[in-house]
Amino acid sequence: MRITFVFMALAVGCGGTMGKAPSTEAEPAMTAEDLKPRAVLSRAELTTAADEQRMRASAPATTSFADRVGAIFLVATLKRLPTDADIDVRWFKDSDPEPWHSSHANASDRFEFVSSFRPRGSVFDPGTYTVRVCVDGEEVGAVGFRVGSADRPPTEIRELALSHSVDDETMKPRSPATSFRSGTKRIAVDRAGLGLKLDKDNAPEPEMTSFRRDTPVIECGLRFVDLPRDSKVDVQWFSVEADGDMLLHTTRTGIASGGTGTLGAAWEPGHALSPGAYKAVVLVNGEAMAELPFEIR
Repeated sequence: MRITFVFMALAVGCGGTMGKAPSTEAEPAMTAEDLKPRAVLSRAELTTAADEQRMRASAPATTSFADRVGAIFLVATLKRLPTDADIDVRWFKDSDPEPWHSSHANASDRFEFVSSFRPRGSVFDPGTYTVRVCVDGEEVGAVGFRVGSADRPPTEIRELALSHSVDDETMKPRSPATSFRSGTKRIAVDRAGLGLKLDKDNAPEPEMTSFRRDTPVIECGLRFVDLPRDSKVDVQWFSVEADGDMLLHTTRTGIASGGTGTLGAAWEPGHALSPGAYKAVVLVNGEAMAELPFEIR
């Protein structure tokens, strides 16, 4: 009996696939574009007031705005920004493919920048918006936000606590409490706002957070609750500075009868104000009850 052995040669390639010869095709060469750093949007905040010189927000960050705000600011920081890069900020409404506003931004030496978006008319159109940041034509980040109607402005509670008193500097409860003696009165300022004029109920008409530098008078309207007799309500007006806020004016109103009611307090600067961040602080018997940030543009 004769036995015949048959041997078959099999080629195995680099990837472990049998029967396929190694490829001789050259890999594409790296280009300068491949080595170029890619920018990243590392921080993005939307706010109603910003210090464009210091590249800082001067009002709380939010993604919900009333339609009567004077402007919406984007305060942002980039990482790995290429040298001489072009930064474009584009503001879109709803699903509109064309931006409602575009601007070129200049970054600081820390890669920070500020961009602003103002209404086309007297107020913003209510709806959903998106601001997109592009570096050299390529989008590197985006933030969505909402603008509410004047009749139903958006409301957002950031922090809520009960206390017997509030720290004047931090505007936070000195000692949060959940238990109060019977007969404790709810001394409070439950409504406060700024505007150019007040209605019959001392409410701003309309409420504003941005004013022209030559505005002759800024009105603060508020409602107080359960004041004791012979109370004093102060409205203090400050310019917000990096090295400490500067008191510019104080309006004091005596409430001899106490109780619940409304009042208005006006500030007439008497001269053109410097653009920047400002605030009005409402105090009842020396205790801060409300803080109203605003900007002069």
